[in-house]
Amino acid sequence: MEQAIIEQQGLAKNGGKLTNKINSIAPCNSIYKEAVEYGRQVLQAIGFTW
Repeated sequence: MEQAIIEQQGLAKNGGKLTNKINSIAPCNSIYKEAVEYGRQVLQAIGFTW
């Protein structure tokens, strides 16, 4: 879920809004896409809005 929010809002060091120092899961991780999609689905299910 954290990485889904990071993707949406962006890291401050890259011009985004979040002050995280790093991604919560590396983009080179084999489950990255699935993990981010799952995070998006959970956030949507609980009514989280950007």
